[in-house]
Amino acid sequence: MLVRSLRFALALLVMSLLSPLAIAQDRELWYRMLMQDAPVGWVHTTEKSADGKITTMTRTKMSIKRGAIAIGIEMTSEFVETLDGTPVSASAVTKMGAIPSTTSVIFDAEKKVMRVTSVQGGVESKSEKPMPTGWLTPAAANRYMKKQLAAGEKAIEYSTMDLTNSVAVFHLNHKVGEMENVRVKGKEVQALRIDVTNSIMPGIVTVEHIDADLTPLRTLAKMGAIPVVTELADASVENEKSDKTPELMVSTFVVPDKPIENARKAAKATYLLSMPAGETLTIPSAGPQNATSIDAQSTRVVVDQRNPAPMEYTPDEREKFLASTAAVNLKDEEIQKLSAQALKDGAGSTSDRAEACRRYVYRFINAKSLDTAFATASEVARNRAGDCSEHGVLLTALLRAAGIPARGVVGVIYADSFAGRENIFGYHMWAQALLTIDGKERWVDFDGTLPPQFPRDATHIALGYTDFSDEGSLASMSGVAAAMGQLQIKVESVE
Repeated sequence: MLVRSLRFALALLVMSLLSPLAIAQDRELWYRMLMQDAPVGWVHTTEKSADGKITTMTRTKMSIKRGAIAIGIEMTSEFVETLDGTPVSASAVTKMGAIPSTTSVIFDAEKKVMRVTSVQGGVESKSEKPMPTGWLTPAAANRYMKKQLAAGEKAIEYSTMDLTNSVAVFHLNHKVGEMENVRVKGKEVQALRIDVTNSIMPGIVTVEHIDADLTPLRTLAKMGAIPVVTELADASVENEKSDKTPELMVSTFVVPDKPIENARKAAKATYLLSMPAGETLTIPSAGPQNATSIDAQSTRVVVDQRNPAPMEYTPDEREKFLASTAAVNLKDEEIQKLSAQALKDGAGSTSDRAEACRRYVYRFINAKSLDTAFATASEVARNRAGDCSEHGVLLTALLRAAGIPARGVVGVIYADSFAGRENIFGYHMWAQALLTIDGKERWVDFDGTLPPQFPRDATHIALGYTDFSDEGSLASMSGVAAAMGQLQIKVESVE
């Protein structure tokens, strides 16, 4: 019926592969990418100097399966800086849907601003942002790492920027370990271990092994129970074929201890969520959900759709839930048109108007497909295709266009049957609208994948939220990454 899952998890997975270390100047390197020990793609990175500038380029191409459907993801980024590390320009092209998304930045060091141009779903938008301070460009970060390692430092940190994430800086922490044996190109070699964490994905540790020239030989990042490895290769990896593409939807379904009857009519439910020993999971409390930690591995979650909790926001905090962003572009005339069509009668309470938007999205997306990694609202408005994430991002856009504060939610939802499995929780995305109920603002679930008679139910368990901001909104989603393949759910009660 629904459970169109895993879209944001794919974005999270790609972000975990951001290379913590740049490469040496005037070199190019190829890497093979593996997931669950199966080749899924490659990474090609170069750093070249010419005319007083250094250009760092990275290309990534990968493919995974969701059920029987193959999903392709392509990312290309370029960063140009002067020899002394002054940023000049940057660009990134990301293809997670049918239409590539492009972001380019011109850095004006004199005026201390960034001029940003984004093209999402064929719609161009321009903005000017203050240039952040206290960060290093890619080549400058490489020089800094070399200097700190040569000095014997064991803890190294700095901030940098990568447009494949967002037009914002993120922070990296490097814990330098000891020399270890790793297998590279079929041979055992000695390499220095560095454990890397970043502010984009604070719960994810990337284990990197580098040689004496600071060349990354092998990286390992775990998305929950799913290992993702990049290992040094050569140019032939670009043409490698694999018949073992890993499947990342059905394999991540969570089987609860017992089935839930009449799930779509459940108004209140209590669950015990747990993780294996040594793993932790932080479950948020907001809106209809209240989470109480029992111990490091267990949390009791009560979802009560009849009594969403009141929330308090300052005007500035509230404004971000009405903002136009690259993913939710309110300047797009097509978004404005669809919002107006959804609310053509114009009458009713704010709750009624939000429900009108939800029903409209359910009808409007007429190609319920699993073959898109993550499309923007502008793309969905034009191709009318996608699964839960496309429903969620378009519904958020229509709600904001109607003046209703909204955000996205990623978590799990129960399904009686889906993709050949029965009585499972699958990873899912939906929207929340901030409505005034009994004089107080409260987050209320609105799921655009559900038929008109089922606006919400108590089998929606939130693991994270996103405001779809351009500055990067993945940090709050790290709970989803940690849960992949590891989450356990016990159903304690359902009303």
